[in-house]
Amino acid sequence: MHRNKELGVRGMKTDQIRQWADEKRIVDYLKHHYGLYVQKIQPIRGILRLKTDLGSYVLKRVQAKDQDRWRMIAELASYLGTRFPIPAPVVTRKGKLTFDGFHNKYVLLPWIKAEPVAFRSRQVWKQLTHKLARFHQYTKSFVPAYSYRRLQQIGKWQIEWKQAYRQLELFQLVARWTQRPTKTDQSWLEVASYSLGIMENLLKYFERVDGDACCVRSMKEGKVCHGNLHPHNF
Repeated sequence: MHRNKELGVRGMKTDQIRQWADEKRIVDYLKHHYGLYVQKIQPIRGILRLKTDLGSYVLKRVQAKDQDRWRMIAELASYLGTRFPIPAPVVTRKGKLTFDGFHNKYVLLPWIKAEPVAFRSRQVWKQLTHKLARFHQYTKSFVPAYSYRRLQQIGKWQIEWKQAYRQLELFQLVARWTQRPTKTDQSWLEVASYSLGIMENLLKYFERVDGDACCVRSMKEGKVCHGNLHPHNF
């Protein structure tokens, strides 16, 4: 038996599934689009880990602006092949990279059995930098089939970061002047000045080293980057 009226699936109650995805029939969608019978669901940092009759997967929400990103990831994964395997979206029965729920779009990915890297030794840093170097080496000749203009930031990082800085200033102003501050407003005001100071110093350093020009010069060594490197992504 794959479904249970009380629990929905083992490990997560039906109302918990709805709270995560705001979807009443997410399990049925997975069966319809992929032929998967979900046996267990585990929420982890904004995603769902799924144990199914055909193995383990990850379910992620897809924002409208991220459609091209997943398309490019699938294209890049195909280009890299077995030289440097990266997780690519699992296509639906109709060959699509994402599927529509009632409220959101979703992408299904293979689950990678691994633990976050602990940055505590020189050897770990050495292994990671070698891996990243190999990734850049293997992708420097990658030519996507589409332009993906929004995803091409080489030579435009300074503009992007200045816009981000202005957004932070706006958030600080709104939180300061709102008549009914929320806990989020209060928490943001506690760290806003520090965050803005760090961002300002980064922008000054980037300008001093002519960062955008450096990025353009480095294109011959690799032009694909992760874009969101933090410990939980290693």
